[in-house]
Amino acid sequence: MLVRVGVISTLFLSILIEILPSFEATTVSAFAITGRAVDMSYMPEAFMSLGLFPVAKYARPGTEALAKSIEPFVKICNGCLLANHGAVSWAKDVYSAYYLMEQLEFYCKTSILAERIGTPNIIPVI
Repeated sequence: MLVRVGVISTLFLSILIEILPSFEATTVSAFAITGRAVDMSYMPEAFMSLGLFPVAKYARPGTEALAKSIEPFVKICNGCLLANHGAVSWAKDVYSAYYLMEQLEFYCKTSILAERIGTPNIIPVI
């Protein structure tokens, strides 16, 4: 989770990623490990509350490369999946960022369950 600020340096991002509290999001992590972006077209309320959560390229933990991998998404998304790691979100405050992660985990679980039951109906949301 990150708090959005004006211009964010890659060093600042890498420091934040290292000190942020952990969030147990096993389903979100499964999406990240498989490199699968979260498809928001099953539930329009998911897209409306979460926006897009793309997958950032893999980079080793604690490196500037990890911070650089999320840079393209900072201004256009509320967060992203970190390939082979998990996810990170940002918002006006840490509570809002945490809530985004809670919503993302719920939606990922619901998506997986729906796919196991059958073929989810696609609703054009974008």
